[in-house]
Amino acid sequence: MDTRKGKVMAEKYQGPNRREEQWHLDKKVPISLIFAIVIQTVTITWFFADLSNKVEVNAKAIVEQDISRRRMWDQIKDQERIIGGLDTKIAAIDERTSGIKDSVDRLLTLFLKDREK
Repeated sequence: MDTRKGKVMAEKYQGPNRREEQWHLDKKVPISLIFAIVIQTVTITWFFADLSNKVEVNAKAIVEQDISRRRMWDQIKDQERIIGGLDTKIAAIDERTSGIKDSVDRLLTLFLKDREK
């Protein structure tokens, strides 16, 4: 009898009158199945909400990292400019030191010549 009922149901939803029949829930559907579907729906919604939140947090972190990276590059450029100025100052100090060394060498030479006399 069950197979015949299945055929009747199949025939009922075919043909030109199929849209006139309304869909309904059979009383034989277990409450546990309905509960499981509700739980799955809630779980999936929760999962995607959490996923969306994580994506948003990561997007903010990426923006913050980009700002931090740009700030670091600006600091590196400033340090390169400062180091370039220090190189110029060191070169000037090196020239003065060479001049002082030459003067000391000349004085030492004159002192030794004067001492030999």
